[in-house]
Amino acid sequence: MKQMIKTAIAAMALILVVNTTNAQHKDESTGFNMPKLNPSSPLADVSGNHVGLRVPDYEAAKKWWTEKLDFRVIHEWPYADEKLAYLAPANDNSFWVEILAGGKLKPQPTYKDLAESLETPGLHHICIHVKNIEKTVAELKKRGVTMVGDIFYLKDITRKLAFIADPWGNLIELSEVVLEKPKASAATAPTTSKTDVVTMLVKVAAKPGSIANATKALQEDVQGAWTEDGNYKMELYSDKKAPADFYLYERWQNREQLEAHFAKDYTKAAFALANGDLTAPIQLNYLTELWPDNRQQIKEAHQPLVTLIIRFRVKPGKEAAMIKSFEPFVSRVRKETGNIDFHFHTVNDNKNEFVLYERWENQAAFDAHNALASTKAMVSQLGNILEGPIQNMIVFASDISK
Repeated sequence: MKQMIKTAIAAMALILVVNTTNAQHKDESTGFNMPKLNPSSPLADVSGNHVGLRVPDYEAAKKWWTEKLDFRVIHEWPYADEKLAYLAPANDNSFWVEILAGGKLKPQPTYKDLAESLETPGLHHICIHVKNIEKTVAELKKRGVTMVGDIFYLKDITRKLAFIADPWGNLIELSEVVLEKPKASAATAPTTSKTDVVTMLVKVAAKPGSIANATKALQEDVQGAWTEDGNYKMELYSDKKAPADFYLYERWQNREQLEAHFAKDYTKAAFALANGDLTAPIQLNYLTELWPDNRQQIKEAHQPLVTLIIRFRVKPGKEAAMIKSFEPFVSRVRKETGNIDFHFHTVNDNKNEFVLYERWENQAAFDAHNALASTKAMVSQLGNILEGPIQNMIVFASDISK
């Protein structure tokens, strides 16, 4: 549902584009193959100019835009019992905001989340482009700007997005175009350092009589992690074939943030399950993603989706063949309809193990993927690489994060 909401929001975005060529091409400022310009149109002189916002307090609105967002006042004028002004960003003259203040106004709704905001018809938001959304959001938080949700990545339009609100509930979208990152070499896995993103797959094997205790402790740990700035992703799963086995897929800004998470009371409570509730020690598997997508350093909102985790174990000497097989496959699957995540990792300190983490919008999309000839060919190819049947390595995961 959240994915659908985000797609709907992005589709309504007002994005002003300057395109100086008539040829259809991949434009770096938009990330899209732009259609040809049409200078022969009777409306060829039409272009974007400004968006008008109705606000109750002129001085307060002008103060907010100029002090919170560093907009400049272009022009001010009165009209009847109202006061108006044109405002423009600090370093751009091509897009203006007009504030219209004073007069008699009806109450305006305010929103705490995007889903609620979509229930109101009419203009939803305005959109402004930023070059580094994390840096911009961090600065706006320092200035006390109201955030409406977290930064998220929308695969369909290759953008990082975030929403803020002015004091009267008008929504403003921040949008960063994210171009494809270079792929890692198929021959080697990237190295990590204290400043690198940390990805983990954690296994917790509970005793049958402790499933409820483990579920509660792990859910509190996950939901606590979501509130931490350094957490990019944290999902909790139970194994449908073995309900006492739990898996946590985690991504952290860096090792320092992960260590800070380990010091939290809710994390300590999760580790305390080892004192009588588990059948084996907690497994902390540190992963290195070979071909990360553009969301690796983005805080992702939780979405319960169709999920599969595969812990591949390969025959000695077959590591390079495994990587070579998956490189083109990962790129191809990510383009399939309904695919949300497809992440392939090496396991640090265990060269014979790999982890695949995949998520799909729904069961139909997942079933369609499995029915493809390319998927069947891949499974067949792995038969000569894996040390056992692939069926024994699959975790059919059930999302129980909350």
